[in-house]
Amino acid sequence: MTDVANFFMHLFFTLACLFIFLLAAILLKPLRFHHKRKYSTTALKISYLLYLIFFLVFSYLFFLIGGKSNLNLEESDNPKSNLLFGMLLFAFFIPNIAILLRRKIKNRTGYNITFSIINFLFTIFLFYLTRIMIWE
Repeated sequence: MTDVANFFMHLFFTLACLFIFLLAAILLKPLRFHHKRKYSTTALKISYLLYLIFFLVFSYLFFLIGGKSNLNLEESDNPKSNLLFGMLLFAFFIPNIAILLRRKIKNRTGYNITFSIINFLFTIFLFYLTRIMIWE
């Protein structure tokens, strides 16, 4: 691929990631406090946005430099690769579904705290995958 095409692909992906993050931040309104569940709702929103930053950085690195990285999720005979890929699928779906369903739950304080912890754990997992991809 030429340098110009590579530059525009990186630019397009960077702008798309910024657009997704800004859209999520605008829709979530993380600094708007709920009068009953002030801390748990804020924790859920902030943990989701932190997760989203790490997921977008991981996606950027995986799609644009993934072929040259040490993280090979395409080996079907490697059990570690299968486990990482399965966890990556969960890391993509679970926090996004949880943030969409949060208003339909009756016990929202427990729900918010539980998924704040889950978002934090997935953020650590994505940081681990990014570290493997770049430095190992």
